[in-house]
Amino acid sequence: MPLRIRDRSRPATPGYFKADTEGTGLIDWEPIAARFAASKNYWVSTASKSGKPHAMPVWGVWLDDRFAFSTSPASRKAHNLRANPRIAVHLEDGNAVIVIEGRARELRAPPELSAFLVAYNPKYRWNFTADQVAEGVFEMTPEVAFAWLGGEGDAFGGSATRWRFDVPGTKKSEPKKTKKKTKKTNKAKKANGRKRRK
Repeated sequence: MPLRIRDRSRPATPGYFKADTEGTGLIDWEPIAARFAASKNYWVSTASKSGKPHAMPVWGVWLDDRFAFSTSPASRKAHNLRANPRIAVHLEDGNAVIVIEGRARELRAPPELSAFLVAYNPKYRWNFTADQVAEGVFEMTPEVAFAWLGGEGDAFGGSATRWRFDVPGTKKSEPKKTKKKTKKTNKAKKANGRKRRK
């Protein structure tokens, strides 16, 4: 399912970033997603159920607006994600920065794993087979992303952009339901009002 951007803004960090309309303005998401997809190495940060952090580099693919990567099923990050799905992924570059935060799930369905292999093997000139990725393939659904185009000046404070995405199944992405007032509740409110006046 394609990502839906809920809002795009300047990160709210006083003293670091300029107003949305200053500097080079806000960045478009499409070139950022393309650069993220084309990268080779990704740093993945996870945490255990108790909150102990862990960071490791991985190879991965940008697939249907999700980030998918493989790891040993017995690795620390795999254990962490099964207990705590929160994850952050960023590129190696500390100047032209891209960071994506979200939640991960382990892929188990054969069609999903096949799609992963179709994207992964050509990108890394690898030859994973279906039985080798039966476990340990995780997919992150982005919730928030950050990017800026340089380490100082306008390239940093004048380009920094934050995107927040609608995530299917969460309260923030679902339209608010309005309750219909019934004659019964209206009568009850009027009766309560008369009691208070007495």
